[in-house]
Order: sequence, then C-alpha cells, then structure tokens
Amino acid sequence: MTRPSLVRLYATSLRTLAIAACLGVPAFAQSKTLLTVSRYDSQSIDATAGVLSTLRPFDILMVTPGTGATASPWIPGAGLSAMIGDPDKDGVLAEFASLPQDSFGVGDLFVKYADRKKGDPRSVYWTVRVRSVSATAPKIEVFTKSGTHTMQVGDWVRIGENGIAELFITQALIMKAAGTQTGAWVPGADCLCQAADGSLYYSPPNGPTQTNSGIAGGHWVSNGTTAQWLNDGSIAYIPAKAITYDKNGNVSDVTAGSARAVVGEVTTGTNAGTPNVRSMCVNSGAVDSIGKQTSISFYMTGLEIDPNGGSFPGQWGTTMHPNLIFTFGNPATSCCGGPFGSWMGTVFSTAKNSTNQLGSIAKINGVVMGTTSGKADGAWTGIKGGTGHASAPLLRGLALVEAGFQTTAPYGSTVLGTAMDGLIDTKKDPNVRLMYQGPGKLFPAILLLGIGPSTGGQPFSVDLSSLFAGFGSVYALNGLVSLSIGVTDLNGRKAVTVPVPNDPRLIGATLVWQALGLNPGHPLSNPVINEIR
Repeated sequence: MTRPSLVRLYATSLRTLAIAACLGVPAFAQSKTLLTVSRYDSQSIDATAGVLSTLRPFDILMVTPGTGATASPWIPGAGLSAMIGDPDKDGVLAEFASLPQDSFGVGDLFVKYADRKKGDPRSVYWTVRVRSVSATAPKIEVFTKSGTHTMQVGDWVRIGENGIAELFITQALIMKAAGTQTGAWVPGADCLCQAADGSLYYSPPNGPTQTNSGIAGGHWVSNGTTAQWLNDGSIAYIPAKAITYDKNGNVSDVTAGSARAVVGEVTTGTNAGTPNVRSMCVNSGAVDSIGKQTSISFYMTGLEIDPNGGSFPGQWGTTMHPNLIFTFGNPATSCCGGPFGSWMGTVFSTAKNSTNQLGSIAKINGVVMGTTSGKADGAWTGIKGGTGHASAPLLRGLALVEAGFQTTAPYGSTVLGTAMDGLIDTKKDPNVRLMYQGPGKLFPAILLLGIGPSTGGQPFSVDLSSLFAGFGSVYALNGLVSLSIGVTDLNGRKAVTVPVPNDPRLIGATLVWQALGLNPGHPLSNPVINEIR
C-alpha cells in the first residue's frame, strides 16, 4: 500500500465540518513571555484546554506573567517528535512517549538575544536532562547534515527543515572554554543564556552524567587567578571576545580556558565568599510552599538575563555582569535533612533588594515571580500548585521572548497538541484526540494530514514562512489531505476527536497533523505525530 493511499484510507473516516467566514486576528501589546519546561506532569491553571491543559515534561511551555496568567505548550512533545524523525532507527516515532520523567527529558531552553522578538517557536534551542549513566538509559539522537548526533547535556539544538539539527553550542565547546579538569567533574551545562554583547552565561550541570557519576555536579572554571570549583548551583560565563560565531549566529569555536567563574552557590568551601547564589536567595526574602525561608538552592535549572536591566559584581575580579534571573530544580518533598517545601517555580534575580543587598525575587512584566509571605503556590508560572511531584510547578529552563503573547487564552500563538505524547494505543483508545489553540477567538482553521517518517526516516518539511505566519514550516505534505475543523471558541480553541479506522494495515503507521488558520496571515501550527500501535 502506498503512502498516499494510506492517507486516503484514513481520511475517508473523517467528517468534514463547515468553515466559517474569515475573521481578523487581534493585535496584542508587547510583553515578555517566559519559556520553560515542567520537570513532572503538571496542570495549567486553565483546565479547559483538553490535552493542552496537561503539561508534560517534554513540552516546551509558555506563560506571559500577568493577571490570571495561564501556562500552555508552545511546542508539545509530540511536536518535537514530529520534527526529529527516527535518526536512531528504532522504529519509535513518538519519541517522548513513555519516557521516565525525572531521569531523562528536555532540559533548559535557549533563545538567541537577537531572536527574542521573532515569536517563532522554531527559534528555540533545547538541551537534554540526563540522570542515568546506564547503557540502557534513554537517549535522543538527531539528524545532522553529515549523519546523526546523540544529544549530550550542554548541546543546545533546534530542529530545522527535514529534521536537520542546528547546534548553537556543544558540550565539547563548553568544556573547551572551561579548561583543564582534574578529579571528578561533570561536563556540559544545565542552563545557558546570552547577553546583548554576545557573552554566554551558564551553570555547570547536575550529575551524574557520562562517566563522572561520583559527584553531585559541577566542574572547574578559572576565577582569573586559579582554577575554581563551581558546583551545579553556580554561574560561569564565556566572554564575547572569546567566542567565534558563524554566519548563522551559532558558536563555531571558543578560546580554550576562556570561561570565568562569576558567582558560586555556597557560602563555605572552595567557592566561599559573597555575593553567592544562596545568599542572594536568602536576601530575596522568598518563602517556599510551606511558608519557610530557606537557603537551600540545589542545582540551577534556568538562567536568563534580567529583563529589568542593571548589573552586579561577580564574586571574583572586577567585571560587572548584567543582572541575571535563575531558578532551581528542588523537589517538593523532604530531602537532605528536610522537611522543606518546594520553591514552586520561584524565579530569583541578582538585582538588589529594598535594603540594597544583592538578591531579590525576579519581576517579569511587573509580576513578582515568587512571594515573601504566606506559602508559595507558583501562580506566577501559570501552572497549578500542589504538594506532590505530579502537580508542583518545578521549572526546567528559562528563556524570554517578546512576541506580544497574551496572559490568557487566546494567547496570540498557534499550537496543535495531541494526547499521549503522540502514541495511539488502539486497544485503549481508538481515537486520535487533538486540540487546536488558534491565535484568536472565532478563528476558522483546517487540519492538514500526512504520513510521518518510516523506520530510520527523516521528516519531510518545507519552509513556507514567507507565505504562512506562526510555525512557518509545513510538515504534513506526504499524501496531503485537508480537513475542515470549523471555528475556534472564545478561548481560541477547537477540540477534534478522530476515530482510527478499524483496519490492521494502520498498525505501525505514523500520521502527521498540522493546523492552518484561514484568516489573514494564515498562521500555521507546529506539527504533531501520531504513532498507531
């Protein structure tokens, strides 16, 4: 059976709905939108979005802090899977389905300083979170122009046309900048951001990764005079003058040993002194989910330039650095001499507090990203708070974009999501469940349906950003069928349930969906994949 006939077979079971008249898309005021990833399954404060209300550890999330802000996927995990294809040749196309949540997944997010105003989800780079050194531990491979690449902690990648990965920086380059290592150390970085001048700031990774499983995390970086141990809650930087950028703005080389220690995490030991990360947390006055102030910071999971500007002195040398915002991956249960509560997505800043001490709770769009009274509930993240891992806002990654997205739905962005990270188990649920989040209310759209890659195959896509707004790349081209889904509701949403035809020839098939808005601009959603088992 040919692929186009497979699409036609599937399409014959679908009911065509009427398309309403075209309506304009509202214009939104510019504001800063925070991109992040949830460490565990969690729920958006807005519970009305079906499969988009459940926030998975493999979804790239967005939230625009403001009154009543709610979180939503910007690229769901099933979208990343559709973009990646099957470079590891294991026949698994719904790559992020059924993966362990805490030991492996999408880690930090990164957007180039120059790309912040684009509002293009394809501009987001991501790295992996790895907690196991086992030979059988999950891995993510991506296609490159010359073959395939296995993602390492500290490789920041985005996926371009036909599944080809574009690496902003690699673990190897980070460690070249870090310089000579001795004893036990962990390579790479857990979080990364870029200053206006091109300098890069990063935090050494939390272990164990690779073969260095005997320590919690961190590596050596020069403090300008001698080698300085920086653990996984510390910050280092690579000055712009030590970085060679290629024509696409990616890092092609760095000067060996050029990285410098900026600020350590702790108040004692080899990186003693102030300012330090924990003292800044204390100075912020932030309280956790049980209403306690604590100096526990754990490993850093997100780092970004403070949108409010300003600068602060590093712990070593005389260099002034742009104020930074950061967050941590501490759990929601007792640990390390607890009990203690979760930070619930509190975001800290190096900016001074009201008593002129370094360290405060970050502000984004004027919203305080934490609390100094009561109990932290994470409402500023747009994620529903809770007391257990499954519901607590525990953030991986911080990146800011300025695309004019709203605080509540419709956000102004276009997203397509599917249940089960794209896995369709016909024995448990014989339907494909999709949710389209359009950029505006009462917005007409159609679905595009095609066939995904086969075992070992690359996704086929074409950059049509000159014709379409939103995602800009069309994936559902192989055996293309268009299906009307009608008009979105007042939240800009349209739920679609499509039965899987009772045909054994469909088992093992992969389907790719995209949504195309029919208003001016024709915004295109991300693709999502369904793997039928």
